[in-house]
Amino acid sequence: MIRGIFWGLVVVWIGFWIWLGSSVAPQTFAFKVAWPIIFVIIGLLGLVELIQSVIRRSRRGIQFKHVGSKTFRALLLVAVGLAIWFSNIGLIAGFGQWWWALIVVVGIMIILSVIVHKARKRPRKVSVVIDKLEDGEIDVDEAVEEIRCSKRKGSCRHE
Repeated sequence: MIRGIFWGLVVVWIGFWIWLGSSVAPQTFAFKVAWPIIFVIIGLLGLVELIQSVIRRSRRGIQFKHVGSKTFRALLLVAVGLAIWFSNIGLIAGFGQWWWALIVVVGIMIILSVIVHKARKRPRKVSVVIDKLEDGEIDVDEAVEEIRCSKRKGSCRHE
């Protein structure tokens, strides 16, 4: 529901954007100047989906992991989009020469997060799971689930 409302607002914003860029303030809202707003929209969508997921999982009693990193990525997209746009309209001086580096950094962060996420999903050996159980790092249910996943070669679904 929230996603549908958000995308409806995106379409409304695009309509206003076209109107503002064509007649009201072309120096501020023309696409060649205001295209970084797309980053802002993607970042805000990420925040909305994150909030929705946290609420849904908390109602079911499931702990949500990686909230901080997902929030950081979404806010970074919003900040980069606004900074580029403000640079394009002249509110920030000097940013226009190195903003591309932020996009490269964001791309590298995305690649690294995918690699790290894939490495975390690898099945664990039973001895590692038993050691964690003995150290009190995981409970019995988590140990059983991890052992089952390792026997199925990682075909388990992690939440």
